[in-house]
Amino acid sequence: MSVAPTLVGMIKVEHEFKEGSHIFTSEDVDGLLVIHHDFATAYRDVAPAIKTLLKHNAQIECEILPLMSLAEILEENPDWRATRIPPPTERHPTYALLPKVA
Repeated sequence: MSVAPTLVGMIKVEHEFKEGSHIFTSEDVDGLLVIHHDFATAYRDVAPAIKTLLKHNAQIECEILPLMSLAEILEENPDWRATRIPPPTERHPTYALLPKVA
């Protein structure tokens, strides 16, 4: 029987669509800046970037998981598959900070 990891914290990530690119930043993680013209690519790159920055900046080794998967976001917003329109600004991706599993 596996035990679910304990949630340690939440990281709010801001999304902006500017000049044809999706830009992800966070006041919670110093140095987070993920930019790509494709929403899916940028979204997938955020969690690994957070993990790397937390390890480098604060010596925190952890797992980072988005609270909504890319599939869930695209299911709610099917037009994003074919276009590069930005997600609504009132909804910000949130990531869970979990202890590192050995």
